[in-house]
Amino acid sequence: MNFSRMKVLIQNPENLLYLQGLGQWSTNVSEALDFGNSDNAIQYCAAHGIAPMHVVLKWEGMPNSIVIPIASVRPQSGEAKTTRARKHA
Repeated sequence: MNFSRMKVLIQNPENLLYLQGLGQWSTNVSEALDFGNSDNAIQYCAAHGIAPMHVVLKWEGMPNSIVIPIASVRPQSGEAKTTRARKHA
């Protein structure tokens, strides 16, 4: 098993679904967008008005995840950063 590959996901805290695409949610981790790092995930949520949410750190082959609750996010003024989300199967 490969324990080193980590996915960074966004999860809806109300229904525990994972963000698959803007306005699309899934129960399947493999269909979720992988943001690469928590900063990208939080910036994406700020840019698209997604809050509250969880940032989930999930390792392949591991039964448990780290869940970071985020109550609200605000876009940073003057910054136009692009996030690079990857979709992994």
